[in-house]
Amino acid sequence: MTNVKMPDPVAFLVTHRVYPEIGSTLHHDASFAVDKDDLSVEDLITTTQAQAYADERVMEALEKALDALNQARDSIGAGSFAEDRQHERGIVGPYLDGLDDEIRALFPKQSMPA
Repeated sequence: MTNVKMPDPVAFLVTHRVYPEIGSTLHHDASFAVDKDDLSVEDLITTTQAQAYADERVMEALEKALDALNQARDSIGAGSFAEDRQHERGIVGPYLDGLDDEIRALFPKQSMPA
């Protein structure tokens, strides 16, 4: 479940079913509503809001990926002798560091986590 809040709508789209006098095709007429009290209402957000929401969801996913990577790094050699743990970290550590760098490269530059 995400902690990112969906942006508040800037308008609402109301769909009305319109049946033509001639023919059997169903047409839809869309108009803007003042509030959500109308039936068949869809929330509308701006492109900027949608992009910001998508960016936040991606950031959240990347942060979760970094957390999982750090947990994996912390659990290397858990329960083994110190010498074995050091050996395992020497083998796997550089690979995890490379993954860390790859994930961090996906973050926008202004919001890079520490």
